[in-house]
Amino acid sequence: MAKSIRVAVVGSNGRMGQLACDWIAKAAHMELVARITRDDDLGTSLASSQSEVALDLTVAGLGAAHARTILECGVRAVVCARGNCKSCKSWQTKPSLVVWWCPTFAWGSRSSRFARD
Repeated sequence: MAKSIRVAVVGSNGRMGQLACDWIAKAAHMELVARITRDDDLGTSLASSQSEVALDLTVAGLGAAHARTILECGVRAVVCARGNCKSCKSWQTKPSLVVWWCPTFAWGSRSSRFARD
């Protein structure tokens, strides 16, 4: 059996965050290792959970700062937010660490399709 991907959800109390946590918890190839909320310290939470991927589903304006913190913790980032992060490439300290910037509408569209399937 393949190793599960250890995933942390940032913004886990929001509508999309709750939905993502439910899907990840049910996925055979993923393990939900952290539900991170606005009351948690992002860096500490990622370190203690030993996450491999962090899915950021927080409010607009936090994506770039969260992406930077996630990368500094040695975790791959999936950020769902409006806009983009042109400076994210310069933060990548290791070739294996990437930021996938996903516009919110794309995540919503993909998640709707996933729910139907």
